[in-house]
Amino acid sequence: MPALLMAILMVGQLTGIGLDWNQGVFVQEYWQAGKPHYAIANSGNAAASISVYEAQTGKKLAGPWNIAPKRVISADAAKLQEQGLLEFRLGSGMPLGLLDAPRAPAGPSMESGKIVTTGGLNGSGGRQNELWFEQGSRAFKPESMVTLELVVRPGIGEILYSMDKLTELDVTCDTLPVKSSRGNFIIDTDHPAQSRMHHRIYLRFKTPKTDQPMIMVVDGWRWIVVGKNGHGLTRGIIVDPSSGRP
Repeated sequence: MPALLMAILMVGQLTGIGLDWNQGVFVQEYWQAGKPHYAIANSGNAAASISVYEAQTGKKLAGPWNIAPKRVISADAAKLQEQGLLEFRLGSGMPLGLLDAPRAPAGPSMESGKIVTTGGLNGSGGRQNELWFEQGSRAFKPESMVTLELVVRPGIGEILYSMDKLTELDVTCDTLPVKSSRGNFIIDTDHPAQSRMHHRIYLRFKTPKTDQPMIMVVDGWRWIVVGKNGHGLTRGIIVDPSSGRP
């Protein structure tokens, strides 16, 4: 399971940032047309209801969002933007965990016209300003080949994707070295082949077979200092049989 990041609240309490993966609820923040949204999946067999609160005061900010079993919804998160630390709770009042509020991505990421993600699925891996993901569609069909674009600044370490985790995975980049070693694709951002402000890495893989909407986990790793200091690069993409995008 992806490790939780740690953050210190203003009140001085040490608290883990991230949502509990064991509850079967998965939240992926994404930006479309300059506005933040949440894709929320309920993988359980019972309906789920989620509300969002300001973590320090307990003030309710959004919800309830109701998700039927084995379904995915999109929720408008615009009014949560820049609201600090957010607590997500189930309808029973049970806490799911904490996420930092949506923050507008850097300028270049908003210029593509595509869907952009800067934060990890359920908060895993945190949020980085030096990289983001772009995708051409909100949802993809099952058993189809799709492409995610990972845009990075140079000099941010090595990025790894395992061939075992993504079916028929292929990774390419025109401006950064990419090598295949021991079942991994390794992208070296520290030694670019061309000098650019940002480099575009293409991840191509096959979505799973499913007859119900779901969020697929796309999991990689970034070594800031190889072998010593790193974090996960975890995103969730919607796979939906009713999607019109192959």
